[in-house]
Amino acid sequence: MSTNANHNGKLELHTDNLRNLFVLNFYRKEFFLYMIKQIVTTKKVITIVSIVLLIISLTQPAFYTTSDSSDSLNLHSVFIFFLGWLGFLGGAFESFFWFANPLYIYALILFVQNKKEAMLISGAATILALSFLLLPTFIKDESGSRTPITGYGLGYILW
Repeated sequence: MSTNANHNGKLELHTDNLRNLFVLNFYRKEFFLYMIKQIVTTKKVITIVSIVLLIISLTQPAFYTTSDSSDSLNLHSVFIFFLGWLGFLGGAFESFFWFANPLYIYALILFVQNKKEAMLISGAATILALSFLLLPTFIKDESGSRTPITGYGLGYILW
């Protein structure tokens, strides 16, 4: 905004500058609203893509192990997602990593609600889920016998 001194030494404000300032503030407000809409749209896309990837992952094998029988044991993600917590009741250490699932869901809820804690919870869920890669074996049955993990399926990778 510019001002000029008149012949009395007083400062005068030009109406053209006021109009320009009003237009500039109007566009700033419009730009701000536009950016808010873009952020909301981006959050929706991120949330939807995340949920779709989770649903797709539930239809795929999570990881592969070998068993004493001739065929390998393919653990499907949907089985692990809904029943993995039961292993924790039986003392299976591997079930500790399952708790990345409720952390992920909680982080997603916080993300939708614009809570700052969403990133922290999401990071914890990611670290917990990736820690499963450090396990060389997995409990194959109720007796507690273990079998080596031979590979990771699309269910684990997409999740």
